[in-house]
Amino acid sequence: MHVNEKSKKRLLYLTSIMWMFDAAGVLALSFTLPSISKEWTLTVQQSANILSSTFLGMLVGALSVGLVADLFGRKLSNLIYFLMTILFSTVLGFTNSARTFMFFRFLAGIGYGGLMPSVNAYFAEFLGKALRGAYLVLLEASWAFGSILIGLVAVLTIQNNWRITYWVFALGLLLLPVLLKLPESPKFAFKKHGKVGLERVLRIQLREEIEPIPESKITILDILRKPYLTRTLMIWTSWFVVSFVYYALFSWAPKIFAQQGLSATKSLWFTFFMMVAQLPGYLSAAYSIEKLGRKKSLMLYFLGMAVTAILWAFVANTVQLIIVALLLSFFTLGVWGLVYAYTPELYPTSMRGTGNGMAGVIARIAGILAPQFAGYMFALNKSLLEIFSWLALLSLIASVVVLIFGIETKNAEIS
Repeated sequence: MHVNEKSKKRLLYLTSIMWMFDAAGVLALSFTLPSISKEWTLTVQQSANILSSTFLGMLVGALSVGLVADLFGRKLSNLIYFLMTILFSTVLGFTNSARTFMFFRFLAGIGYGGLMPSVNAYFAEFLGKALRGAYLVLLEASWAFGSILIGLVAVLTIQNNWRITYWVFALGLLLLPVLLKLPESPKFAFKKHGKVGLERVLRIQLREEIEPIPESKITILDILRKPYLTRTLMIWTSWFVVSFVYYALFSWAPKIFAQQGLSATKSLWFTFFMMVAQLPGYLSAAYSIEKLGRKKSLMLYFLGMAVTAILWAFVANTVQLIIVALLLSFFTLGVWGLVYAYTPELYPTSMRGTGNGMAGVIARIAGILAPQFAGYMFALNKSLLEIFSWLALLSLIASVVVLIFGIETKNAEIS
């Protein structure tokens, strides 16, 4: 059921572009929130609420994507959530109050939260076991490109108008004609329409008969039953921790840097450089996932997160700050790449959309809590040592959970 190498690469490019828009949408607020807060004279709590509205929307997107993707197909799911991403992100640039910004940010968040698991499940089902892990990490690596590009737009235009950062999302409309021509996932087409559906997607005539996949309604309870219970709890822990650490860090990165004595301009540039450090994190994960395997790689990258998080609290100068911030970004985004590649391999086709979607739900819950946690700690004037100690502890716990409950899926076919 796998397509040729040329088609795989074309799909990688197109799904990566969608992923880049998703990343840009989520992280645009990291760069623009200081200017928005200043323009509308927002309190720390109001700023935290705007951040959390994003993830509340992403939670709704993640909750709904399993139903849409598994019932109506990966292709339609991709189109719906991509449209929500680009349209509502663009509208944010035209808002004139914190309330309307929060409302449209919530709607954009539905797009962000649904698009990632939808695209991930879609692309995974075109891939064979040999390079599936590496390809999926490369897809996730496009998050870094989206982050870097929106960061560059922001730091170069923020002094003139923060709204420009959101208006650029209108460029996504240019991609729609291409996305409409993409085929449905071969595994989903076969599950829904049998051999005829599969032949239509692959554009070949199959000589042998293929046993049809029986229809079944998948619920959340199915991924919480044996043999999936332990792997589900393991991957949920992984998603929660990496999302919590990532969004606690990146949502408030300019403020964290400012607390360590950097100017507002330097804080934005340091945040941008952390975005750049995401790319080698992804690329190293793409190598590690095939060299060391999924379980060992994930465990080691979580350990790297724990060590660098605690080191951040002890930096004594700007050089140390740069090094530690880049390393934490490196390991954190390496983990993101690994969990996105690992998750679809843990479930069969019939429940992959639900498995991916629920993992996204857990990440979104962490995303809602993380900005509130960081905002609460700042409001209480807590030290960076205390904040980063919590992030390090969570990372260490995740590493142990992966060690105990993780399974190795390297070189295994996904059913």
